[in-house]
Amino acid sequence: MNANSSSRFTLLKAIFLQLFAAVLLLSACGSCPEPEQQLPDGVYTTTITVADWTDHGLSPETACENIGTFNLTVTGSKWSMLQTAAPGCEVYNPSWSGSVKFCGDEARFTDDIQNSCDHFTYKWTFDGTELHFTKIDDCGSHRIVWMTTYPYILQK
Repeated sequence: MNANSSSRFTLLKAIFLQLFAAVLLLSACGSCPEPEQQLPDGVYTTTITVADWTDHGLSPETACENIGTFNLTVTGSKWSMLQTAAPGCEVYNPSWSGSVKFCGDEARFTDDIQNSCDHFTYKWTFDGTELHFTKIDDCGSHRIVWMTTYPYILQK
């Protein structure tokens, strides 16, 4: 191989590596290989009890902050959650929100609160009344209980 062909090979290799890196970056940024679907806008409600909380192996001492009625509101690509405390409990941070992207049967959530656990993904099904979530990826044990214990019921 002469010097000219060696430099062309190096140039082609550099271009290929940059294109490969761009493809990886785009795929990591949440491209959706399946057609996007959308959950109907509305308020979906579920209730979590102390027994539900402790049945998941979580501490009864942390139950009050994590049980009660949860109202999930979905509007387009935005979501918000409002928690109403269970009787005898007080909730210090009763609301939070973020964005959601529905990709096939996956719902990819981002929480507006910036922390190490602000992205979470669930498989979802909706029959017109009941919204069910199954965990795919979530590092928040509290949220897993809220999202998967019972279906969320569309309020009409």
